[in-house]
Amino acid sequence: MSNPVRPNLVPTPRNGSSAASNDAPPRHIGIIMDGNGRWAVRHGLLRRQGHRRGFSRLPAVIDTAADLGVSWLSFYCWSTENWNRPVAEQCCVLGLIRQFVHTQLPYWQDRGLRFAWSGRRDRVGHQVHDQLVSAERVTANNSGMTVCLCVDYGGHVELAHAVCELARHAAAGRLNPARIDEKHIRTFLYQPDMPDVDLLIRTSGEQRVSNFLTWQSAYAEMSFPSTLWPDFSPSHLHQAIREYVDRDRRYGGLSAAVIPQGTTKDVVVGTRTSGSRDDETSVTA
Repeated sequence: MSNPVRPNLVPTPRNGSSAASNDAPPRHIGIIMDGNGRWAVRHGLLRRQGHRRGFSRLPAVIDTAADLGVSWLSFYCWSTENWNRPVAEQCCVLGLIRQFVHTQLPYWQDRGLRFAWSGRRDRVGHQVHDQLVSAERVTANNSGMTVCLCVDYGGHVELAHAVCELARHAAAGRLNPARIDEKHIRTFLYQPDMPDVDLLIRTSGEQRVSNFLTWQSAYAEMSFPSTLWPDFSPSHLHQAIREYVDRDRRYGGLSAAVIPQGTTKDVVVGTRTSGSRDDETSVTA
């Protein structure tokens, strides 16, 4: 495979000044793949054809993110609310998920990519379950980017699961309730090693997160391109990343542009690097 041309990730200077933002790509990108059905309707096709086209977009997006140095790439494939859809559509999408993982697994192995499944594991059927669990096991020792499919996933359900586990450990005397903190909660999430989402992309122009990675997206930058998912391409991902690196992420602190001259670093409460969440302040800029 030839080396891809990397996009220019240097932020656009603000107000004529030179940009000081970090030009590194986001560590974790989460994507809500919205618009498959609308794409099918616009093209006079069946909804299942829109879903099939949608899954065909994943390999190129995965390759692009891996080439750019992204560590985690998560896709919202099937939500806990999607069970309200017609049975035929349920079978279609879950079948496409199983087929996609099965066909991509050898390539992921060649590239050293790791696969992860985030979501409930008791309702998707044994064929889908076994395929996803097998892919996790086979790629567990790979050191490249993690491709995470969120299947039968809901952020509220994930947090409820974590709370139940914490309560069970506390009742058994293995955990002091008074000492429970964010780290304990993260331990019982579906994927405890999943980093926080830096950039959340939802296609089709809809501007909501729909119960996707609720805990992990607390500080995510949002991107809502109008492009329907079946038309989403690596160039759209490049654009979203360029917009991301051009943003000023303060985490409750102050932008370097508004810090009074002569103020010492120690006084600027809340300033941190991307990825750090400890000792958060409630100061608003």
